[in-house]
Amino acid sequence: MKNPLHMLLLVACAPLAWADDASPTWQDFQRGDAAQRPFIDFSWAGVHYGEQGIAAVRTTIFKVADYGAVPGDAVDDTDAIQRAIDAAGAAGGGIVQFDPGTYLLNSGQTPKRLIVSASNVVLRGARQGQTHFKMVNALAPADPNQLWAAPALVTFTPGKAQAGPAWSVAASARVGDTRLVLSSPAGLQPGDVVRIEMQSTAANAGYLEGRSTRRIWSKVNTQGVKVLETHEVASVDGAVLLLKAPLTTAIGRRLPWTVRKAAVLRNVGFEGIRLEGSFHEPFVHHKNAYHDSGFCGVELDQTVHSWVLRNQFENVTQPAVIHAGAANTIMLNTIAGNRGHLSFAATFSTYSLIGLNIDTTEEGQWHGVGASHQSTGSVFWRDVAPGSRGIDSHANFVRNTLFDAIESRGMWGQGGNYADLPNHLGGLVIWNFHQTGKLAAGVSRTLDFWDLPDSDAKQYGPYTAVNPVLVGYVGPYSGANMANIGRVESMGRHVAPESLYEALLERRLGGLPAWLASAKQEWAVLLKARLGRNDPALAGK
Repeated sequence: MKNPLHMLLLVACAPLAWADDASPTWQDFQRGDAAQRPFIDFSWAGVHYGEQGIAAVRTTIFKVADYGAVPGDAVDDTDAIQRAIDAAGAAGGGIVQFDPGTYLLNSGQTPKRLIVSASNVVLRGARQGQTHFKMVNALAPADPNQLWAAPALVTFTPGKAQAGPAWSVAASARVGDTRLVLSSPAGLQPGDVVRIEMQSTAANAGYLEGRSTRRIWSKVNTQGVKVLETHEVASVDGAVLLLKAPLTTAIGRRLPWTVRKAAVLRNVGFEGIRLEGSFHEPFVHHKNAYHDSGFCGVELDQTVHSWVLRNQFENVTQPAVIHAGAANTIMLNTIAGNRGHLSFAATFSTYSLIGLNIDTTEEGQWHGVGASHQSTGSVFWRDVAPGSRGIDSHANFVRNTLFDAIESRGMWGQGGNYADLPNHLGGLVIWNFHQTGKLAAGVSRTLDFWDLPDSDAKQYGPYTAVNPVLVGYVGPYSGANMANIGRVESMGRHVAPESLYEALLERRLGGLPAWLASAKQEWAVLLKARLGRNDPALAGK
């Protein structure tokens, strides 16, 4: 329960006010070493770790028309498009090119979807919005009891591979390190991808930072915190690996850390396509599989340096998700039409960038943009959702998430089964969040990130996160319970830098890369077209 002695109430200033000086939290980051900073370096998120943009792929073109996919007729196009995808894969990669017009997918009695199982394959529309995928029927989960688990219409995946040998870790490593010492040489090569994992109740005290749990949080209580990171190998010297991106967690020899090689796809993409589902019912959370996951658009499953770019999603239960990958990007997309279950998300993934997206559904997707299931290093950058309930941390040991310059009607759209809580472990950073809606009657104006219900009968309570960082929040909340937050700064005033991700990237690279300026120019055009906004800056009009 809340302790009034630990409350800090701060009166909100004018809603569009900005602090005069650079954020002290940002200054602290620049002064500290990696292990002492108030948060990790999130600048490594996204394709090519933010160092390069998503280049226009120029390679062999496979026109779907040559494989029998004709837009605008009454014939299902799924099989014909799959033939073009398979041909591109067999050739070592290529662009699967679509003409303008409407392609019917999954319109027959037998469920059908598109699967890309080779690297370097890009599905590209004629022009943004001119190629139209019409998903006629819903897809169903393999297990009807798993309402959330229907497959996506378009899945990029290497498929399931048998787990290979595991190596233990022979030396400790700190947050920010790139050197990893294995128990013995593993035969890995530069460019290989590895998964670093650990689960143990012995890790609970450290990752929960001393926080108490609820009895009904059975996963953390009985199995312990689970940590996952997916990394590319830069070089190998015997049993010593040098990783391309820094670790987001400390690794100690007393915990059961293992390292395995992972099978992945590289450089695959879905771009410039209008994907329309057929979900038109008023959304009801967990009503059935049709509502929860029947019309999912795109899944990047076990991919690295891959993307979902410049697409329009309509009447879908979820537009796109990154699953079990690293250094992937979802950017410059829109969601429209009927409200569905989930927005853009990352699960089981490392260093995902999900930014410059707009949700224009009337009420917003039920769960806003968010990460879950051992994801770490996720960045949600300048996403706008005027009708949304708010951001989502969907539990199951998610760590190190940056919600950066987000605009939303509400703040909290979290989910996750009560047995998998808390919503978020350490490393949550909410930077310059701009909340446009009001609080419901009776809701406290004081944010509390560890306000646990007294009774097990109440399975769900407010959003829970381990000692988060909250900087530059503007909205109806006026303060925070200081006993349950790591750091709070400038409630009621946005701070400089406006975008933490951009500042971190500029600091690491010595300047902002050209791709970022170009993306923000596109973003300004998208905001004008979708929301009528003339100013792309945070909370601009």
